[in-house]
Amino acid sequence: METGNRTQKERSVNDAMIKTALEYLELGFRPIPLIAGKKRPGIKWKAYQARPPTDGEVRSWFSTGNRNIGLVTGNGVVVVDVDDPDLLDIVIDRCGDTPMRCQTPGGGMHLYYAMRSGIQYGNAVRIN
Repeated sequence: METGNRTQKERSVNDAMIKTALEYLELGFRPIPLIAGKKRPGIKWKAYQARPPTDGEVRSWFSTGNRNIGLVTGNGVVVVDVDDPDLLDIVIDRCGDTPMRCQTPGGGMHLYYAMRSGIQYGNAVRIN
């Protein structure tokens, strides 16, 4: 009986992840699966910089196993990764507030912003 409850719970979680990932896709984001508890993708994701995943791909990625949702950045989305929670208020003061944010497995925060048109973005590490 316990196995049945566990299977039902996993199915419910997977259904919720599929629904959420498809909502991100509908909003124009490019959701991909992450290994649970990690920032590492569960798939080869480079192709999704050039094209969004299909509904079928999203459904298959999140239908089994324990996954988190990641968003491919670049196509209208920029993410500021604040690893030190003590710096969060400083980053928000400088970059602006955003309702689109999530806590990382290490206790930091990802802040999502729309890319400003006409500005070239690249990757940067340890910026002030």
